[in-house]
Amino acid sequence: MMNRTEFRVRYGETDQMGIVHHATYPLYFEMGRTELFRQLGIPYTKLEAMGIIMPLSSLTIKYISPAKYDDLLVVETSICEFTPLKIVMTYNIVTKGHQVLTTGETTLISVDATSRKPKRLSASIFELINTAIRNDV
Repeated sequence: MMNRTEFRVRYGETDQMGIVHHATYPLYFEMGRTELFRQLGIPYTKLEAMGIIMPLSSLTIKYISPAKYDDLLVVETSICEFTPLKIVMTYNIVTKGHQVLTTGETTLISVDATSRKPKRLSASIFELINTAIRNDV
């Protein structure tokens, strides 16, 4: 299962040299992750209404080539590992010409919004994601 989200680099995301600041890339990853969940039919608002939050437990980024102000980019987001408690996602930030600029990976943990303790995704949400992953292969 992959989502492709197109966006344009905004001026405030760059440094004085017009290059995207390194701290901006996790925000791009989040944009892709949010859109992938929306594509699955389970936007974060739905998870939160069910009492589930999905904080990151890890984040890795590899910077390959800089993105610059006003570049038109795509964040490609994929689920590469999935259990009722954990989702691992990979990201490629690419140019419209498919040049890879940045890659990354995040691990999200399913957590009860009130107790802040790990909480399994409901069977219906788990099956929805599992079916989408199986059908995409």
